[in-house]
Amino acid sequence: MPRHSSLSLLLFCLPLSLSADDAPPRSLDDRLEITLFAEHPLLNTPTGIDVDARGRVWVIESNTHFPPAGYDGHPSDRLLILTDSDGDGRAEAKVFADGFTHSMSVAVRPVWLDPVSFSAEEDKTTLAKRTQVFLATRKEILLLEDTDGDDVCDKQTRLVHLDTEGSYPHNGLAGFAFDALGNMFFGFGENLGADYKIIGRDGVTYSGGGEGGNIYQVQPDGTKLKHWATGFWNPHANCVDAFGNLFSVDNDPDSLPPCRLLHIIEGGDYGYRFRNGRKGMHPFTAWNGEIPGTLPMVAGTGEAPSGILAYEHDAFPEEYLGNLIVTSWGDHRIDRFVLKNKGASFESVAEPFIVGGENFRPVGIALAPDGSLYLSDWVLRDYKLHKQGRVWRIRAKNAPPATADQPPTLEAQLESLALPVRRLAARRLARTRLEVLKSLLQRRAADGLDAAADRNPSTRTVIECLWAWNELIGERQADVGDGDPNAYFLLARLGSPPRPLDEVDTAAQWLLPNRVHPLHAAPMAATPSPVPPLELSDMARQRGDGRPMERPLGDSRFLLAAIDDLILSELFAAQFYLDTADPFVYAMVIRRAAIDLAEHHVIWPADEVYSGRVRAGWLLANRRRFPRDAARLPVMLRDSDVTVNRLAVQWIAEEKLTDLRPQVEAVFNSESLTPDLFLATLAALEMLDGKNPQDFDKTPPGKHVLPILKDKSKPANVRAIALRLVDPFDPELDPMLVRELMKSDDPKLRREAIRTAAMNPQGTDYCGLLVVVHNEELDVNLRAEALVGIARRTDVSISARDFVKKFSKDDNATLAREAQRALRKDSTERPTEPDAPADLEAGRRLFYHPNGPKCFQCHTVQGRGGKIGPDLTTIGRAMSREKLIESIREPSREVAPQFTNWTMLGTDGKTYAGMIVHENEGTTVLGTPEGNLITLKTADVEERLPQKTSVMPDKLEQRMTEREFRDLVAFLESLK
Repeated sequence: MPRHSSLSLLLFCLPLSLSADDAPPRSLDDRLEITLFAEHPLLNTPTGIDVDARGRVWVIESNTHFPPAGYDGHPSDRLLILTDSDGDGRAEAKVFADGFTHSMSVAVRPVWLDPVSFSAEEDKTTLAKRTQVFLATRKEILLLEDTDGDDVCDKQTRLVHLDTEGSYPHNGLAGFAFDALGNMFFGFGENLGADYKIIGRDGVTYSGGGEGGNIYQVQPDGTKLKHWATGFWNPHANCVDAFGNLFSVDNDPDSLPPCRLLHIIEGGDYGYRFRNGRKGMHPFTAWNGEIPGTLPMVAGTGEAPSGILAYEHDAFPEEYLGNLIVTSWGDHRIDRFVLKNKGASFESVAEPFIVGGENFRPVGIALAPDGSLYLSDWVLRDYKLHKQGRVWRIRAKNAPPATADQPPTLEAQLESLALPVRRLAARRLARTRLEVLKSLLQRRAADGLDAAADRNPSTRTVIECLWAWNELIGERQADVGDGDPNAYFLLARLGSPPRPLDEVDTAAQWLLPNRVHPLHAAPMAATPSPVPPLELSDMARQRGDGRPMERPLGDSRFLLAAIDDLILSELFAAQFYLDTADPFVYAMVIRRAAIDLAEHHVIWPADEVYSGRVRAGWLLANRRRFPRDAARLPVMLRDSDVTVNRLAVQWIAEEKLTDLRPQVEAVFNSESLTPDLFLATLAALEMLDGKNPQDFDKTPPGKHVLPILKDKSKPANVRAIALRLVDPFDPELDPMLVRELMKSDDPKLRREAIRTAAMNPQGTDYCGLLVVVHNEELDVNLRAEALVGIARRTDVSISARDFVKKFSKDDNATLAREAQRALRKDSTERPTEPDAPADLEAGRRLFYHPNGPKCFQCHTVQGRGGKIGPDLTTIGRAMSREKLIESIREPSREVAPQFTNWTMLGTDGKTYAGMIVHENEGTTVLGTPEGNLITLKTADVEERLPQKTSVMPDKLEQRMTEREFRDLVAFLESLK
């Protein structure tokens, strides 16, 4: 690219001001302030932003992202350097490089990647002349260099490039992140499903199309490109925290909110498949780990998250340390996420701390050396260029003036909360004073460590030392020594009781390539042994009661490192780890198994020996390794576990193994057919028949199954499942058909017809329900179901109320109890009932009863119910009895991220509250605690704030008698 004709141009901004109708963003934390640093016309429509070690702000000015007709701005994107040379808070700008198209992200090369910076007496002049900046455009990653120190790019190198017909501006390459070992990560969006090749500088190539977005790892010189994770919509921004955890924000889910904050592990599948439809409603698409083998989100974010960083500094209040900071372009705010351990991963809830008006549209965010934050602001909601733009600065009030002086000693620098300072100090120690580094590590690993002692290094310090040490293994083996305690040995010692492992253990995932088994002091051989280490297998057995140990060494995150070195060549080893309920451990085992499987290991475990979850994991590992091998799929389709059946059906459909279509269709005859397996099978058959899966994604399930329901040639079991999936209020559901099915000879079909009629008695033959209740030859539970349906009419029908009153004194206790519940004045009545054992059938009727907790308004069980809260079809498998009781009594104690309750302020001044059920650019739909839906125009939502309380009402148990409460818990427990 030729040098810009006005490279020496220095642009000065006009007076910083805001129009009267555009109030500035404000801080919700009175200890912080946000101030304007730069605005148009100094820069227009900014995207990516970073801050270098000298405090200079680097920002991309976009001039090619959907230019409107007649756009008279600069013809190409350019990279600007913003500085405040006189300290008055007003920026000056200089063009560093120009001539780009669809530029999204910028990252100044981290100082720890530069070998010169490892010298304690580095030549600052030399460093200043070696400015290196990474720039991501839609189709390439560039290294821009200033080799002569004039703050103008004079060398450009293409590191990675994208070969595709896709051209949408902001779903290409973006989102730089760097780990402690110098690996660079970047994201790639769904590319609207277009075929593509991503090619590294050394020719390493990955190709695909339609599978969704991906994240890649590459060396900073563009070599050793590696696919890292998949299943995203658009992983627009990424970061690595101080403990080596990689995070991403996924922007956005179309019709399946919320957008996601994700913890990224190698080989992770996060569930989204563009080829299956944009809406994300296809049975083969997961948004929160719903399909085994896919991974859940850490938290839901605001709309259109565009930037993320891990705050590592002491300039902000202490509680901000380690928080993830995320910008929300669509909700014009900035959130912080306090991470909490959840098994091998994390969970969190958005906590807004910067909020703005309609014209505050934050995109990128970066941490400055002084601990302040800089962020780019697109300003208007228009996707088209509009020649507006701002850069804001967030800092602590009354912050002391910045100083260039570093702590006086390397040991003091090691304890700095500023990550670059700490990281550089560890590397300098490793290269100049190795004995000091050893001493720090050995003190941390010593038995009887006194956490309060001043001489003890902090967790962050230890991790930096571990990484610095790891770089020397193999590089300076003579100095390090084979017998010295190495990183993994230290981790094992640190896990000794009574103190559990803390964040140090996650560093184990990143100690590459010099992997050492965590329970050994000696490095593993370059070629792993085919026999799994006995220690880990024994650890699985050593519990005393025959059950596997839970969270060995105090924290299951340790397993993510341990398992990655485990060679799963024995089915026993896989069985132990695949039996975990932790999705991240499960995914790690599947990945490892897929890597190490050989042809003779592709066996199918026996049902009577291994659990369904183990068999499902083994299926997923085999699919990864041998996607076109159909030899064992017929066995998997006949497996006794419906999850295994479902995964096999999906495998056959997505790999287009059309020869197996008859076996897939035969799944409809399974006695264990569930609504989920039914829909998956239906979707698979459409795929195998060459239909576009995106059509299935757009269509409500009931529309697919109504033709099957009406087809008398279909098996009764299939028609029964189809009836469950049809909305009882669907106008296309013929009441006469329901009445006919209520007389069916098949008990399953008859039961489902009665339940359908009971859910909507106004839409079906009321007399049909009366006939069922009077039929003493029928099972009493079916008669009670019909009575519940009649109870739904008591508010509008005197005859219905008189009928229910009659049965309130019936000799049959089951019918009398249902009638008495129906006659309550409202759902808050709580009469006294005689004590009796829990009755799960009574609990099922209570779940759907209009007088009671009204669970059905928000929750679905096997296809029936509302879509506001989580599907409870298998809740008994996921939760213990104690957890179920806690979730009913304290619903706000633990709220899954996708079910966050939001308060929204409309432009009309009204406040709305509920869970986001559906959202796109046009409409936002909220689900209320009463099960109602509120539809708002997205443009009319002025501000939204996440709440820590659940949309599920408090004191729900007070709507039930003690006996009813036990019945409900028994029903939920039975849902496996």
